[in-house]
Amino acid sequence: MLRKWKTKSLAPFLSLFCALALTDTVFAAEKIYVKNYTPLLSHPSEKAGTPLKNLRLNEVVTIIYREETLGAQDDSQIWVRVRADDGREGFVTLANLSKEKQEEPEFQIAFRDIEKKMYVTADALYIRNEPSRDSSEMGMLVRNTEVMVIKYSDADDYIDGMSAKWARVKVSDELEGWMFAGYLSETPRASATGPNNEPKEDPNHILSGSSKTVKPPFLAVRDEPTRFGTALGRIKQGKSVRILERRESWESFAGLRSVWVRVRYDDLEGWVFGGFLSSAGYTMSSDSFDKPFILPLDVDHYRRTGNYGKRVHPIFKTASFHTGVDLGAAEGTTIYAAADGVVEVESDNTGYGILTVVRHPNGYVTYYGHQIKRYKSVGDKVVAGEAIGQVGSTGNSTGDHLHFEVRKGYNDTHFNPDLYVPFPEAPHNDEN
Repeated sequence: MLRKWKTKSLAPFLSLFCALALTDTVFAAEKIYVKNYTPLLSHPSEKAGTPLKNLRLNEVVTIIYREETLGAQDDSQIWVRVRADDGREGFVTLANLSKEKQEEPEFQIAFRDIEKKMYVTADALYIRNEPSRDSSEMGMLVRNTEVMVIKYSDADDYIDGMSAKWARVKVSDELEGWMFAGYLSETPRASATGPNNEPKEDPNHILSGSSKTVKPPFLAVRDEPTRFGTALGRIKQGKSVRILERRESWESFAGLRSVWVRVRYDDLEGWVFGGFLSSAGYTMSSDSFDKPFILPLDVDHYRRTGNYGKRVHPIFKTASFHTGVDLGAAEGTTIYAAADGVVEVESDNTGYGILTVVRHPNGYVTYYGHQIKRYKSVGDKVVAGEAIGQVGSTGNSTGDHLHFEVRKGYNDTHFNPDLYVPFPEAPHNDEN
C-alpha cells in the first residue's frame, strides 16, 4: 500500500504522476517520434550530458526506460533513455517525444553528426582497441594532446576514483580508438612546474623532512608504497606525521592525485598515500582508495531494499531506472553524513519527500531522501558521521527507508553508490 504523504503539498506528486501516465502511453506506442530538433545526450543532464548525435524532427526512436526523476515538476524534467534509428542510445527529455508525427516545416534543418574536440589531461594515456582496460593498447598519448571524440560507450567505467564513459577518439587519419573519458577535458591542462610533469602543488607540501596532518579518521601505514601493501598500523585523524622519504611517481586514487611518502609517527614507520595528508589540517571521511564515503546508516540498523539500476517502478509499474539505493530501516533511525561537506539543498515537496543534499570537497554530492525529520539547513557544515536527519517514508515511498544517491552535482549525473560507499551487502562491482 502506498504510504500517505507527510509533506506539505500533493501538487508536485500529482504533476509527476501525470507525467508518468504520459510515459506509459508512450511506452505502449509502436512508433515514438522526436517532436523537436534535439541532441541525444550521453547522460540524463543538460549540464553533464555530452551530445552523441542530433535527433531529427520525426525521427523514430525506441524508449528503453525512464529515469526515476523524483524531483521532476513536469515532463520537461523527466529523462528517458532511447535508441535512435542508427542503434545509438542516449537520453532526451520526455517533452521532446510524441506518439504523433509532427508537421514538417517548410525548410529542413541539416545536422551533421557531432564531433567534439577534447584534450588529454593525464601525463600519459593509452588509446585502446576496445572500451576496456583489458583491451589491447594501440598507442599512448601525452598530456594536452588534442583528440576528436566521435562517440561514447553506453556504460560507465570506474577508474582511479572517477566514473566516466569510454570515448572513441580520432587522433589522426591513421589512429582511432578508445580512451577513458575521465582523463579528457574541453580545455588543456595547465603546465606542470616540475621536470617530471608532476602537477602544481604548494612547494611546502609533501616534501621530505616536513610534517603533515592525517586527514581521514584512521590512516593505514603500509609496508610498501602501493595500495596492496600490508597495513603495519593505523594513525588517528589530526595526528602529525614526519615525512622521511617521497616517491617521485604520481598516482591517482579515490579522486586524489599525489605521491607515496614514507612517514614516522612515534614508533610506527611505513608508507602512506600523500593525498591523505594535509598542510592545513582539514579532514576527510575515509582513507579508502576506492570508497571515499562512509555508510549513511549504522550497518546493523538497515537492510538493502533497492539497488541502483533498471527495475520496474514499485508504484507506477513502468520500466524505470533507480538512481540510488534504498536502505530499509525503522522510522526515526539516525541518518549520517557520508563525508565532510556543506548542505547545498533542502527540499520537502518533490518525490524525494524531505530531502537533504550535501556537497563534498571531492566534487560529488550525496542525496538523503524520504526523511521524517531533518537536522540540517542550507549552508550548514557537516562532518563525516554527523547526524543529519531521521529515516522516514515521506514523498514517493512505499515504506520507511533512506533513498541514498551519489551525483556529480544537484540534478546532475548520478553514479552507482556501491562504487563509492563500502556497503557490506553490495553486489559485486564487476556486475554493475
